[in-house]
Amino acid sequence: MSQNYVFMSKFDLKKDFVVIGYSLFLFSLALEFCVNEFRTFALIVLFVSLWSSPDLRTRMLSSNLLKISLFFPVIALLAWVFGPFGSDGLKVFDWLFCLAIGNAAAQSRPRETIFLLILFPITVFVASIVTFACYYFQDMPVQDLYYGDRLRMYNESTNRMGLTFAFGISICSGLFFLKSSFVLLLRFLFFVLLGLCWMTQSRSAFFAVFVVLVISGVHNFMFRNDKAFWHLFVAMLFAIIGVAFFSENSRIVHTLTSGSLEYLFNGREEIWRAAWEIFQKSPIYGFGVDSFHDTLSAHLAIPGNAERFPGLPVPNIFWNAHQIVLGILAEMGFAGLAVFIYFVIRGLRMGFACSPETLAPLFILIAYLVAGIGGYGFHRSWNSAFFFLSLGLIEGVYMNRDVPIPEACGLKHQPCG
Repeated sequence: MSQNYVFMSKFDLKKDFVVIGYSLFLFSLALEFCVNEFRTFALIVLFVSLWSSPDLRTRMLSSNLLKISLFFPVIALLAWVFGPFGSDGLKVFDWLFCLAIGNAAAQSRPRETIFLLILFPITVFVASIVTFACYYFQDMPVQDLYYGDRLRMYNESTNRMGLTFAFGISICSGLFFLKSSFVLLLRFLFFVLLGLCWMTQSRSAFFAVFVVLVISGVHNFMFRNDKAFWHLFVAMLFAIIGVAFFSENSRIVHTLTSGSLEYLFNGREEIWRAAWEIFQKSPIYGFGVDSFHDTLSAHLAIPGNAERFPGLPVPNIFWNAHQIVLGILAEMGFAGLAVFIYFVIRGLRMGFACSPETLAPLFILIAYLVAGIGGYGFHRSWNSAFFFLSLGLIEGVYMNRDVPIPEACGLKHQPCG
């Protein structure tokens, strides 16, 4: 794939209709606005593209990830038939749809589709500025944008806001490795979103950003050795250290300096233990997608269990296990975890095999996995969309180049094309 990107040259409605739907879907994800509706629109234009393009239809049917993803409805059906919960099993089709949208867009316009990811950090930045401006010019207290000392901006949740910034930073980090005329814009968005991510004090989001930046540094050292990247990397480190030094009551700094596992886990030990016990009751196919709220309620209703988990608020039961692997095990059992492990391994191998073209969606995937160690899983359509859309983009670029996955992926650079 050439690194000199030209947007939508020789516009072809049959090829580019799906890219339009994909672009609008990115806007909705950046704003966390009507995600299901925009995904449905993207799915409709995908069907139109598949109907009018037999070649795209043939290539889509050869997608290994789409074939393996058909196990998700089967697992969800088993949980619904043989278990007391699992009524939200249809949500697995959201995962398949996001995977298909990313794959089709990347196969139709691989160069433009990857670079169109820049729409996400741009939208996040603009929406954040508009939110601040609305508060400022309408004489609303700017302090209302904070939940304690944590920034919320246009998203009601500080953790989801932090994760949004983390995905934007990951996209900028991946696009750095591609030649374009957007270098200054990417650097500007990178530092602004990095500062905003810090202000959310979302530990899972900022740790995810840190891992992405370390991996990007290693990739630059092994395969590219771009001096301009190191200047940016050093500036980023000094910026983080400087902000951390002058930060008061910082959750992130306190987590790193206190040495307290109790502060690090923040009460998650009990919900993790409860999720493990729920998994043990149905270890093969779990209790169904998005069933954790109901299963945890039933688990705490067992005599004596409420006393065993005093840190879990009975009136306000959690909707997820706050740990991606335990969440999968509780809802989809070993069968679901096996499919997810396949997705992750294959996604990482394809992503590194086709770097640097796939680094932006690959970094989204990595950020999602790191944040999932102590954060969200797949219980919300907005969360799961990033995981499956990034996988679809990676596989779409990989299939478009038709390059075999190297046996020791990551140890030897083998670019697509």
